[in-house]
Amino acid sequence: MRNVIGAPIDHDYLFNQESVIDRIWQRVEDQHVTLLSPRKFGKTSILLHLEQPPRDSWTTVLLDVSYLHSPEEFIGYMLGALASKYNWIHTAWQRVKQLPQTVQHLVAQTEVGVEPSESGAKFTLALRDAEETDWQTTAAALLRELDALPEKRRLLILIDEMGKMLELMSDNNRQQDARALMSWFKTIRSGMSGHLQNVRFVIASSIGIDRLVNKLGMPDAVEDLFPIYIDALPHDQACELFRQLAAAYDIETEPGVWEQATELLGGGVPVFIQMFFSEIRDLPQPITRQHLDEIYEQRLLGTRWRRSFVEYIDRFDRYGTDIRNLLVALLVTVARDGSATRDQLEAVYNQRRGAKADPIEFSEYLADLQADFYLRLEEGHYVFTVTILRSWILRYYGG
Repeated sequence: MRNVIGAPIDHDYLFNQESVIDRIWQRVEDQHVTLLSPRKFGKTSILLHLEQPPRDSWTTVLLDVSYLHSPEEFIGYMLGALASKYNWIHTAWQRVKQLPQTVQHLVAQTEVGVEPSESGAKFTLALRDAEETDWQTTAAALLRELDALPEKRRLLILIDEMGKMLELMSDNNRQQDARALMSWFKTIRSGMSGHLQNVRFVIASSIGIDRLVNKLGMPDAVEDLFPIYIDALPHDQACELFRQLAAAYDIETEPGVWEQATELLGGGVPVFIQMFFSEIRDLPQPITRQHLDEIYEQRLLGTRWRRSFVEYIDRFDRYGTDIRNLLVALLVTVARDGSATRDQLEAVYNQRRGAKADPIEFSEYLADLQADFYLRLEEGHYVFTVTILRSWILRYYGG
């Protein structure tokens, strides 16, 4: 067990994700999957685990699409990764007839083992030089060829951060491109062109894909994907993660320390546990419960980790300054009293928006705050999903 903060970790150090991994493998036998979680919950680490080594007859290809801005980039990256990953996939390319000449030339030139980002960039350029719809026909032709291979091979394509890619397209006024991509993607998975039998997709996102496709006017674009969620750890498992980290670093404590640490965090989010532990491990031993209160207030909520929390607010930048400030005001309202009703939050919204107030818009923003992990509804009141987020909002925005 290592205390790795933020970065994806080796599958040997995954904690309590075996059931999620097993569910994914079970579901991809007959369905495509969407893997959903807030940031820093271990989503990418799970994808890496699925990639190496895959199970049974599966071959896996992992794509990080968080920085892509167009359908051509997405398809080019996927085609480049497939062409350079395995010999049997490269061989399948040779049998595809419906390829633009520029793409055919690239297939012949691409060597197995080349970095996917390098080959993907070349395929993207080739698709941009081809006809407008060639990215659709080219990718569809290859996937059907792979799906029809006589060998007992199955291909699992793991796509990380598709939500971010769709947001980038929308932010760059390419909503029509995003719609075209999602429409093609739905069709190739399960549409009239024929269901894929031996090719499956796992689409992962830290942003609610449902919300994004709804805003694109395509609520059915992901209805065929089976959702699997990565939840926060239950209290007992969060305590166990603390204990395993302590054992790995030979940390001695008085009884009840890790239970109190979990209570202070108010939720078993692995990255917050790791941040807290990184501060605790430097204390004189044995660690006492009195130490924890000081560390929580002075260090965990202090300037050292501020960047990690600011990221949660920076995600509001996509709405523009006015809405960013509005969403922060809604969070502050919940933070000050520990909870708030819908009516209380709508009153804050109406005051801020004035003549622009729209009940549908308010409902969408409130849904966003829930989908992106900030708030949850509990017995008619909105509360923070974890206490530490509430503490941080109060510290820096509560006034």
